[in-house]
Amino acid sequence: MYDSAKKRIGATYNAQGDVNTGLSIKETNELMPHILGVSTQDPAFFKKVKEFFFDLSVDVPAIGVELEVGVDKDDSPYELMDYIKYKFAIKHPYLLVDPRDPAEVRKKRKYIFTLEDKSRERAEQVANKNKRKEATKEWIKLTADEKKMAMVLRVLGEFPDSMDQDTMEITLEKIANETPSQFLAVAKDKQLETKAFIRNCVSAEVLRKVGNSYMDGEEVLGHSEEEAVIYLQDKANSETLLNLKAKLKHYNSTK
Repeated sequence: MYDSAKKRIGATYNAQGDVNTGLSIKETNELMPHILGVSTQDPAFFKKVKEFFFDLSVDVPAIGVELEVGVDKDDSPYELMDYIKYKFAIKHPYLLVDPRDPAEVRKKRKYIFTLEDKSRERAEQVANKNKRKEATKEWIKLTADEKKMAMVLRVLGEFPDSMDQDTMEITLEKIANETPSQFLAVAKDKQLETKAFIRNCVSAEVLRKVGNSYMDGEEVLGHSEEEAVIYLQDKANSETLLNLKAKLKHYNSTK
């Protein structure tokens, strides 16, 4: 019986006798037309707003009620009706938003309302969704270039040499869906070709990786992949680059 018990938060009134909506004038004008289906230009708009909030109530079961009150970057609520119910409810004289003050708890003991802000979580969900969309678009473009697919896979730590084109596409699609940010960072990397070349050289033992350093024989090309990329892209080191390409080509021809 306790679990099925409910409290009902209904209309309250301000000193002027108007029903409390909890909304600012700006929020009323921006949000309520979507609820009422009535333009702010309609002479009856504010009358209909008052009627709506006069009839509105929020049922709160013993276990509580969860409302999504987050807003996006344009301050538009993710769940419009939940947001309106929340703003309406917190105007109730017996409702306490923050129950940390014992005196306030005694004074407003009828309802205790705690707010868990999920707006950041929702924003992250939207951002991830957009990233996956962007990654899918990039993946579609990538499937038209088998050579680039192999480079992306190699930099992502995969081994494309043993894959046919279909397998490369499937593997990249999986990565794009599961880790879209990582996929996009590699697929759009301007240094992709050089990084893939370095990974290829290490795999073929044309270059050695000692700790974080990349070595051509006893010569250190860089103490990180970024430094090795800069070294190989420097025109002053073009002879080293040509020698590495020749060694890699020879390795591939003898496999």
